[in-house]
Amino acid sequence: MDPVTAKIRTIRISKGLNMRELAEKVGCSTPFISQMENGKASPSIATLKKIATVLGVRVVDFFMTEKNGNDIILRKEQRIHMKYPQGAAFIELLVAKVSNKKMQPIWAHFEPGDGSQGLYSHTGEEFGIVVKGSFELQIEDEVYLIEEGDTFYFSSDRKHGYRNPGATSTDVLWVITPPSF
Repeated sequence: MDPVTAKIRTIRISKGLNMRELAEKVGCSTPFISQMENGKASPSIATLKKIATVLGVRVVDFFMTEKNGNDIILRKEQRIHMKYPQGAAFIELLVAKVSNKKMQPIWAHFEPGDGSQGLYSHTGEEFGIVVKGSFELQIEDEVYLIEEGDTFYFSSDRKHGYRNPGATSTDVLWVITPPSF
């Protein structure tokens, strides 16, 4: 079993939810939850966010491992690395601990075609700068192409999603407040 889906299963059981109840609250099928927990299906980031919300945790809680680090310095090799379930995309947390912090900086890397695979929303605001490549950001019905050096800022309460529409990899320095990953 994948460590991420094993944690989802453990948290689901600790919250007293069966697969059917989780599926209903997330808006997916019970067989999908079963396949996901057994490593036969991979949830999108949008689905992971929904599962985390239903379970009352953050997405990062599914990926957490024991790491060294303190509240001031985080060495590159100590970052929490969260690989997207599909594709080669990943996110790295740029601070050791997000509890009691008002913002969450992340490094996001997307290969061509990688992205959230759906829209989602949550409380807060988001800011980012495209460091390399291009990035497509969808806010509700509007789609924005953001290129290297461009920045974005929006309310996370609005349904949003993203993807790399280009032919090369994209890197984004992203800051979310309050921490939601």
